[in-house]
Amino acid sequence: TSGEEMETAGLWLDPASPRVSKHIVSVFAELSDSYPKLSGVQLDFFRYPYSLPVKPGSFWGPGIDWGYNPKTLERFANEHELREVPTATHFQANRGDAITWDSWRRGVVTQYLHDIRDALQPDHKLSVAAIPWADRAYLSAYQNWRKWVSEELLDELCLMSYTEDHELFQYLVRQLAAHRVGGKTELFAGVGSWLQGSKEGILRQEELASPLDGTVLFSYGNLRDPNSVAL
Repeated sequence: TSGEEMETAGLWLDPASPRVSKHIVSVFAELSDSYPKLSGVQLDFFRYPYSLPVKPGSFWGPGIDWGYNPKTLERFANEHELREVPTATHFQANRGDAITWDSWRRGVVTQYLHDIRDALQPDHKLSVAAIPWADRAYLSAYQNWRKWVSEELLDELCLMSYTEDHELFQYLVRQLAAHRVGGKTELFAGVGSWLQGSKEGILRQEELASPLDGTVLFSYGNLRDPNSVAL
């Protein structure tokens, strides 16, 4: 009724919850130890969700964001030696505290990535699906993938650059290519095959992605569908 909705509907686990991170990391460790021929893992939705309209940080409105469960807020308060456990209303009224809170959540996601990396065998690749708008990823989803690329925390980064607008796709590719500063992280553009009106659209975006290491077609099921317009 408020006009606000999640950008992707679903159930979400709070990455700042110690129970959540401990369990998920243990699952990756079990996979890595039990399947030595595993090539790697891909992390999808490795971030906080955000609402539409997009809220660029906890200080701003309209919009809503996530991560305000009591245990998370208590953890934040303890780590910052606060006398009282803050609330969402507190952050909306105090810009400085809001920046600290947002930075903390961003750091929690990055630490989560470190923990998963450490749980994997050295030869198992780690890949993340990234929101294509880097500032939105940083401000609204607390997914600081630019930092992950610069610090070589990933083997592969897959940009979710799903659009039928070839000009926009090219802009997103160029922005991602600008973050190539050497190092091991390979950069891939995501091609939304289900959005293209024909296979020529897919081939056009494959061509536009040439500054990167390659493309990822989304999705396999779409390409297998004999009724797909992309075939």
